[in-house]
Formats: sequence, C-alpha cells, structure tokens
Amino acid sequence: MNPNLNAFLSSLRALLLVIGGLLAEHGLAHTTYYSDVMIASGSIMVVGPAIWGVWSAIANWHKAAAIGSQATLNMVAAGKAIAADGTTLTAVGTGTTPPKAVTIATAAEIIKDFAPATPPAKA
Repeated sequence: MNPNLNAFLSSLRALLLVIGGLLAEHGLAHTTYYSDVMIASGSIMVVGPAIWGVWSAIANWHKAAAIGSQATLNMVAAGKAIAADGTTLTAVGTGTTPPKAVTIATAAEIIKDFAPATPPAKA
C-alpha cells in the first residue's frame, strides 16, 4: 500500500475516533451521530485499504501490459524478437508471423539467448 495513503487513512481514522470519544464523553454515546462516526472510522480502516488494493492491482495490470508491449516493440526493432515459428522477427505487420507468446518459460529462454554476456556496469 502507498505509505502516504496509509498515513492519511490512519490519521483520518484517529480523527474520527477522537470525535467519537468526545461524543461519548458528552453523553452522546447512543446517538445516531456517534454510531455514524464509529461506522465511518471502522469503514476507513477496513474498506479503504481494500479499495486501494483493487485499484492498485488494476493499475499495475495495465502498466505491465504496456511494459510488455513496449518490450516487444523494442525487441522487434533490435532484431531480437522470436516469431511463433522460431525465426527471428524483424518487422510486425500484415503477413508476418506473430511474435512468440511470452510466458515464464519463454521469458527465461529469451533472456538466455539475448541478454548481454556481462551485466551492465552500475553508475
């Protein structure tokens, strides 16, 4: 979870709990306001992170798809993409063999075949 969002939700929950405590201190513990404040603070604690997790998963899925597409284009441009029939793919378009599907097994194969012999130097 995003640390900034986590801190915001924690602060908001604490504020609502303080408001609930003040309502209870003034004898309003059995009112609708008190109930609403307590439900809101509990909801923020439970529902907030769940909604963030779903949104984050969807956003990461879209980012991964975009990165994979860009990686395919980069490999085709460099002449290092493998076509479905096993040949090297140098262009993508009508009448060309589509790129080989990237799976966990083929990703390891591609890395083995096309990765540099030595890792790049760290800056």
